[in-house]
Amino acid sequence: MDNQNTNTAPNPQVSVSTAQHADFEAYTQQRLATLIPMLQKIALGDFSVKFEIPTKEDGLTELTTALSLMLDDLREYQKTQTELQKQLQSKVAEFEKFNKLMVNRELKMVELKNENTSLREQLKQLKSQE
Repeated sequence: MDNQNTNTAPNPQVSVSTAQHADFEAYTQQRLATLIPMLQKIALGDFSVKFEIPTKEDGLTELTTALSLMLDDLREYQKTQTELQKQLQSKVAEFEKFNKLMVNRELKMVELKNENTSLREQLKQLKSQE
């Protein structure tokens, strides 16, 4: 009979633990609800978001800090990529200009060769008329 009485009596530790768990669950859901839209923006290439690192450390603080550091790295990568793209575009423009000069030079060479051939023919005809 003693076992039945102890089994049916409310356990205050379980109630507190369940309440703490519910509070933690609600807090975690709230934190995730703020993080998820930020992560979605980052996934779409918007690196302008800022992660707020909470002053009260909890289970998500380390994750938030790591995400913030990763976002800093992504911004630096994006900046470097933009600079390299500008340099590449400059080099391409330079090569295109050089290529255009070379093509024009080659066209002029063909034109001069044709003119030279024509003049040689004319000279040959003049010499044959003498």
